[in-house]
Amino acid sequence: SADLGMVALVLRTAVALALAAGAAATTGVDVSESVSESEWECLMTPGEQGSVEFAIPRVYRSSGSVDPYGAATITAARSAGVPYVDGDIFP
Repeated sequence: SADLGMVALVLRTAVALALAAGAAATTGVDVSESVSESEWECLMTPGEQGSVEFAIPRVYRSSGSVDPYGAATITAARSAGVPYVDGDIFP
């Protein structure tokens, strides 16, 4: 019937949109420990998750102090070629 045809069309459209959204997903990481350049390079190697497109290392701790590894982790990510790098200021 016409109602079943419309339901099928809506379901096919929903599945197509869901698949398209998944294909456009971006992979990134939020880290609170020191990550070396070689570790970032490993994360940049495409695997099942895809290549890392962004990194957000912690640069300020909830204890009210600067994270001693934050700047070095940002430098390492940029050196490894991570396209987008920012810092997380933990409240």
